[in-house]
Amino acid sequence: MSILADIAIIAWPWRTILLTATVIVGAFLVLHAVWVACTPRHLTVRERHGAISRVAYVLFVLVTVVLAATAFGNLWRGVSMKGYALLAHVAASGAFLFLLLCLSLFFLPRGTDRTGQPHELEHRWWLARWSAWMLVGSSIVAAATMLVSMLPLADTNGLLLLAQVHRVGGLAVLVSLILHVYAMSVTRAGWR
Repeated sequence: MSILADIAIIAWPWRTILLTATVIVGAFLVLHAVWVACTPRHLTVRERHGAISRVAYVLFVLVTVVLAATAFGNLWRGVSMKGYALLAHVAASGAFLFLLLCLSLFFLPRGTDRTGQPHELEHRWWLARWSAWMLVGSSIVAAATMLVSMLPLADTNGLLLLAQVHRVGGLAVLVSLILHVYAMSVTRAGWR
């Protein structure tokens, strides 16, 4: 029996988990958008990032969508990932790690070397800051679980556990990316 067949034995209700996450994130975004619309703060939009960082961000979003579609599409259908879906998932994961490094360098605060600049950390909206850190943290968890599973450290049960942690980490990446894209859109529009 292969490891892919063993993973299916762990009966997490992924369809229910994905549906619940969609409803919770959707409700939060709708309620928060209503709150933002009812409490307008028209701020001037400052160009904070160059063209390279914006391209890296768009590519990161696209790569994450590919990873989510290949992984959660199969989980939704209740089948294991194989064939072209697995090939696309593995190919996109390398780009995901490279772009994660780029985004960490471009978008996360660097400490005291930016003091006195108009786009200092305290002037950024809390949702944009928190979702960026949540995105990086959950991305590290999702990537680290697969990297650790490639080492001869875990037995079969450990590999199955790492696969489940990878799935949960991937779901956290997707949720935090949705929140970050929303926060960046609201900030870009000058509403926060």
